[in-house]
Amino acid sequence: MVNRFRSPYVAIGSLLAIQIAMTLSTMSPTLLKQFNILINLAVMINLIPYLLAMAAVPDLQKAEGISSDKARMANIAAVVGGIYSCYAVYGCGWAVIFEGAFVTAMGLVIYAVLSSRLRYNPSSQVSTFPPVEKK
Repeated sequence: MVNRFRSPYVAIGSLLAIQIAMTLSTMSPTLLKQFNILINLAVMINLIPYLLAMAAVPDLQKAEGISSDKARMANIAAVVGGIYSCYAVYGCGWAVIFEGAFVTAMGLVIYAVLSSRLRYNPSSQVSTFPPVEKK
């Protein structure tokens, strides 16, 4: 759901609630230790979309009809980026990997529950902000 400014207030509120719960669940004796846990968890969670995007590069090239000769450098860059992302995830530590896997799984569950309402509807009007005047 969006408000009159097309801002997804339900999603923003949900993310706020999840982040508060994560912050409270990582309570540590010192603020520095808690900050390090949250930073490592954020890095872990944000690397997953990068890995998925790099894995999608060959499919995107195929969909766009790019020849394998022209796609070679992009594929090499995607493989190198994927290896680096895996190394960065490994560097976060096993505890953070398990916590990040849990958060990712919960995100997939939430998406599965809400996906029927998130389907693209070509008949819906997409508005711009600020509104464009029609002539």
